[in-house]
Amino acid sequence: MSTEKETSPTEKVNYKLDLISFIISTLSIFISGILIFYQVTQDRLPTVVCLNCDIEIEIFKNNDENDMLTCSEQIVSIPIYNIGVGTAQNCELTWDSESVYNAYFLLLDVLGPYISFNKFESKDLLNARPYLYDYSLQYKNQKLESIWVSNTYPEKSQIYSVDLESRYYPYLLPVNETNSNEFFYLPKPVVPLLVDLAKYKINEPVSLDLEISFQDIAGKAYSEKYRLTFTFDEFIEDIDNNKNYCTYKIVSQKL
Repeated sequence: MSTEKETSPTEKVNYKLDLISFIISTLSIFISGILIFYQVTQDRLPTVVCLNCDIEIEIFKNNDENDMLTCSEQIVSIPIYNIGVGTAQNCELTWDSESVYNAYFLLLDVLGPYISFNKFESKDLLNARPYLYDYSLQYKNQKLESIWVSNTYPEKSQIYSVDLESRYYPYLLPVNETNSNEFFYLPKPVVPLLVDLAKYKINEPVSLDLEISFQDIAGKAYSEKYRLTFTFDEFIEDIDNNKNYCTYKIVSQKL
């Protein structure tokens, strides 16, 4: 004869309710943990951007010919910001080569009525005499290699390679921590073209695409692409410092 006490229906129901309550409580703790982890992760995310801004390009006046020249070694800086709350690491900024080449040809086409222009193969350099033209495009095996520019100071002409250099930063701290920013640079052959665009007061927008790649502190990779559109704004004559500038407005659009 069995001495075990049989479980009543009420006890069975209570057991099941306790089990369900335990499962729900466990799931709630697990989900809360996930949400807290997600929130902490989000709070540490970097966001590297290029914002709308103005740039200045210094102009040198040729007193003999009353012409406007650009410094051959002038570097035009464009600011970038980490507007996130986490540190960005291994940040690399690269101009999109196709958009830059398209900008070259657009600018040369728009400036066509005002400038002298030539193109030649490297093997024909001696006969091409590129220094006689405002701009000369030098090709090697039908690939654009460099641009010769004659409106530069102090040299009478300058050769710019069309190879595009990346800008690398090991770390970019959030702007709300440092209240500062870093820079990347406009491709050098674009600078004298923009000066000529301003000289002839041509309001032709010019667009360049910029690729930004970076990682958060956990090593997760991010990649963004921006289209920067340059539009001539005004001339500035700084008589006190004997300097002149042309200014451009840059509108940044995330692609």
